[in-house]
Order: sequence, then structure tokens, then C-alpha cells
Amino acid sequence: MDTLENIIRDHLGPVQQTRKGWLSRNCMMCHHHGESPDRRGRFGIIFSPDGGVATSCFNCSHKSKFVPGETFSKEFSLFLQEIGIPARTVKLMNFDLYKQYYGKDALHELQIAENISAKWTPAQLPSQALTMQEWADNGCTDRNFLNVVKYAYERGIRNFEQFYWTPQTNGMLNKRLIIPFYYRNTLVGFTGRFVGTPPSKQITKYYNISPPDFLYNLDRQSPHNDYIIVAEGVLDAYAIHGVSAQGNEINESQIAFIQSLNKQVIVLPDFDKDGSALVEVAAKHNWAVSFPFWSNEIKDASKAVETYGRIATMLSVIEAADYDTFSARVKWRMKH
Repeated sequence: MDTLENIIRDHLGPVQQTRKGWLSRNCMMCHHHGESPDRRGRFGIIFSPDGGVATSCFNCSHKSKFVPGETFSKEFSLFLQEIGIPARTVKLMNFDLYKQYYGKDALHELQIAENISAKWTPAQLPSQALTMQEWADNGCTDRNFLNVVKYAYERGIRNFEQFYWTPQTNGMLNKRLIIPFYYRNTLVGFTGRFVGTPPSKQITKYYNISPPDFLYNLDRQSPHNDYIIVAEGVLDAYAIHGVSAQGNEINESQIAFIQSLNKQVIVLPDFDKDGSALVEVAAKHNWAVSFPFWSNEIKDASKAVETYGRIATMLSVIEAADYDTFSARVKWRMKH
């Protein structure tokens, strides 16, 4: 049976070998990224001994990769089609990978996920939005920007190239940390977290432009982990590589999507009265609930990471997971 590398090489056409192992040719992806056709051989592809593939273009900034143990990303699938592999073939190849790594019930589960995620279509960030790193590199001294930087840093965020800010004032976006929503490496929405406490009840803590039934942080879930952590807040999910339904409520579509991942589900509720909704969902679906042994003043994962660090916090969540429904409910009541 042909390997993925052999299939790609058969369709790739004439290439040039570089000293670092890359194969180069004119880019077939530039028109997807709004660039004129590449005529200078600025596309590169490299194959790793373990079966991995990485592609890149210096002209249109295209990047994609395939890692053994994962399925194709949207961009990688598009690359395969652009070199002449039929879309149906790409889909079948991807499904074979899914079956290989996720088990015999993959077809039904994949269909559930595809039906839900079909509504997660490409979106745009607010106008003038740049990464916080870009604003800092440009020497921005806007007071609102500096407040957002301070807030992000206090929440344990150090990857400023992954979060955004805009001077746009509608929705008070200039006073918010903008968190992009991605699915399969495609931007599908965002939320803006107000820095501090909103001045009135008419101003929401989160300004959401979110697709229906969206689950934040799916792209960071490793296929090699046999568990998935469901947190309440977006920043809590970011802090511990979990997912979030953007609050303490989770609907049936989101539950179905999580179930389709075939992983042990660990719910990490915020330790306040609102967290009981997630505890009841966990009990209904036989998910675990985690009550880590954190200091009393720590009420969520984001704060725990600030105190203990990411690795220690994640380990504490996993080790404290309780799969007994009755026990989880008792522990919840004891905390309140």
C-alpha cells in the first residue's frame, strides 16, 4: 500500500532539492491566500522519517503539516487537492486515519462532529485588530492596551502573539482582551474579555462573536491523550489545554461533539455556586468531576496555573478526577 509520502510525490510534479532536505517548486496555494501566482519556486515541502509532512510558502505564508496519529487539517487537505488528489480521495484517506486512531465506531462519531462543525464557518477579527506582540513591537502606549497587557500577564498569558487587541471602541473592544476562536486552524470567531469588572450590568464581561455550539480550544487537543478536560471559562481552558463551552452551561450538541472524541471526560467546574450546572451534566453522562486540592482562594484553573504552574495544575486536575456520580455530588455540596 502506498505511503502518504509516495502519494504526494506522485502528484507533486517537478521539484528542486535543497541542502536542508526540502523540496521546492512554484506554490499551488497562493491564490487561496489572495496572492498572485508564484513563479519563483517559493513553496517547500519536507517529509520526516516517522511519516510526517510539513509544507510552507514564503510568498503567501501558507503553512500546513501532517503528524502521524492525527487526521488532516483543513489546510493540509486543501494542499492535497491542489496537487491533483481528488477531494473524495482526500476525504477517504482522512477517514481511514480517523478509523485507525479512534476505533470501530468512527463513522458515526465523525458524522456527528462534522454535522455540528459544519456551522463553524470562517470569520474575521474586529477591524484594526493586531496581536498584542505586534502592538508592543510597534511601541503602542495606549492606556487601554497597556491595561489589557497587564490583565493578560496577571492571568498567566505569555504568548502575546496568540492574543489580540484593537483600538476599536464599539462594544468597548478597546478595553478587552481578544481571544480568537479556531477550528482546524481556521478562524471562526472570537470573544473579547473585558479587563476588570464592567462598569454596569449593560456591559457584558464577554463580547462574543461565536458560531453556534462552538467549543473553544479543540485544535489543541492531542489525539494521544485519552482524556479531555472541560472547563467553564475560555481562559481556564487555555490555561490547562482543555476545552470550554464558554460558560457553565453546555448544550446537547456540544455534549455530542465531546462524546464523539472518544476520550475520558473530566469536568472542572469553577468552585462557585454557578458551577453546579456542569456537575449535573457530568453526572448525567458519566463524566468525571475534578476537585483538585488547591488553596481555598483559588476558584478556577487560570488562577491555579498562576499559583502552581501549568504542568502541576493539569496533573492535579487529572489525579483528582472522581468518576463516581454520588461521590462527585457530595464533594460539590461539601464545597458549598
